[in-house]
Amino acid sequence: NMHYFTAGPGDFGPGFLEVWAAGPHTVLPVNFEHYPFVNSHFPPNPLEAPEPEPKSSYTTIDEKRPGDDSDILKDRDSGSACCVPIQWDEGKGGKRKLLLGVSHTKTSRSKAIKSRMYNYVSRVYAFDPTPPFNIVARSGYFCLGFGLNNITGVDNLPHAEAEQSDNEQVWGATNNYKLHIRQDHFECPRIHFISGITEKIDDPDAVVISYGINDCYPRMLELRKEFLVQLLRPGSS
Repeated sequence: NMHYFTAGPGDFGPGFLEVWAAGPHTVLPVNFEHYPFVNSHFPPNPLEAPEPEPKSSYTTIDEKRPGDDSDILKDRDSGSACCVPIQWDEGKGGKRKLLLGVSHTKTSRSKAIKSRMYNYVSRVYAFDPTPPFNIVARSGYFCLGFGLNNITGVDNLPHAEAEQSDNEQVWGATNNYKLHIRQDHFECPRIHFISGITEKIDDPDAVVISYGINDCYPRMLELRKEFLVQLLRPGSS
C-alpha cells in the first residue's frame, strides 16, 4: 500500500508518495501539475533512505529461533497508514519533529504451511520529515484485538461491535480465526489490517487508527501519541 504525505519544516510542504515502509524506506516525489508524474512513459525516480534501518525497539515471538531454517515472515514491511507528526526526544532536552506511520507484514507463502499463511502483524515507525526520509526508530511487531467486550475485570461495558451482527458468517469469520505464528496462538485476529491513521480533531496529542478484522469487520482505536512514541523506545515491550 502506498501513502501520500507532505514534508517540510512546517505543516505544509512538497508532496511525496511512500512506496515502501522499509527495506529500504522508499518514496516518490509527487507533483500533479508537471511531468513526468502525470505521464506513465516517464516514471519518476524513487528516493531510497541511505542509512541502515534501526533495530526493533523490542523483540517478539516472530523472531528467528534456534533451529529455524528461515524467518517465518516476509522480508520487507509494507505500508499500512501514514503519517502523523510526533515530537521525538533526542535527550538532554533536545526534541525534533518526526513523522510516524504504521507498517505490516505477514507469514510468507513460501515459508509457512498453508494453514498458517496470511497471519498479519504490524509495527509503528518514525522517520525524518525531509529527504531522504531516513528511518529513526521502529517498534517490534504487535497485533490488534477483536471487537469483543469480554475484558476480564471490566463491568458495564456496552455490547461489542461484532455482537451487534446477526450474520453468523460475519460473527464466525470475525472472532474464530486467530493469529497463529509457528506454534503459538494469540487472542487477536489472524488478519488485522490497519488502513488509516489521523490526528484527533481538537486534540493533536491523540490519534485515531482504523483497521479491519479478518477482512470482515471494521474497528477504530483512539490512542495517545505518547503511547506510540513509547513503543519506539528500546525496552518498551
